[in-house]
Amino acid sequence: MHEREPADAQAADMTGVLVRVLVRHDGWDVAEAALVELVAQTLPAPADHVRLGRRCPRCGATDHGRPVVVAPLDGRRLHVSLGRTLGRVAVAVGSAGPVGVDIERVDPERFAGVATVAQHDDEPDADSLDLLAARWVQKEAILKATGWGLTEDPAGLDLTPRRPSPFAVTATRNGLVVRVWVSELGVGTRYAAAVAVVGETPPRVTLVS
Repeated sequence: MHEREPADAQAADMTGVLVRVLVRHDGWDVAEAALVELVAQTLPAPADHVRLGRRCPRCGATDHGRPVVVAPLDGRRLHVSLGRTLGRVAVAVGSAGPVGVDIERVDPERFAGVATVAQHDDEPDADSLDLLAARWVQKEAILKATGWGLTEDPAGLDLTPRRPSPFAVTATRNGLVVRVWVSELGVGTRYAAAVAVVGETPPRVTLVS
C-alpha cells in the first residue's frame, strides 16, 4: 500500500512517486495549479519557475496529450499525471517511470454500463460497485502511464486476481510488452483512485496531504 506523509515531506528518493488529492469545487479547476505545486515540492524549486505543457506520446504534438514538465530542466526527467472527477482532483509526480493517476467518484450512475465495455474476458463479474470502480481507475491509470489512453480497449487489461498494492500488470499492444506497477490509493469511501508506474521494480508511492 501507499504511505501517507505531511504536505512538506518529500519522497526519500527519486525512485518514488508523490500523489496529492484535493477537493475540486464546481467551476474552479485546481488540477494544474496543484500539479505545479507538487512538481515544485519534488524538485524542489519555486512554483513560479515550473511550467507545464502537453505532449502526445503517439504523434509528438504539443497541443494535446499527456501533461509534461517543460521547465525547469535540471537533468532529471519528471513524469506527471492528473485526474479529475466530481468533487476531487488527483495529481502525481515522480521519476521512477511514466506515471498515470486516476480518480472517480463511486456513483452508480457514473458506472452504469462500465462493466460491459471494460471487463476482461477472464475477470469475474464485479460483485460490488466499489470493486468495479477500483478496477476502472486502475485500468485508467495504466492506460495513462503507458501513454495509450482510451485509444486502447480497457477490456484488454486483466486485473485478476485482486492483489495487495503495489502489484504488477503486463500490458501489451501491437507486440509491445510493458510492465506496470499499480497501487490503490485510500481516498475515502465515496471515491476510488489508483496510480500506475511503468518500470521493472515497484515504486514507493507516497500520498501527501
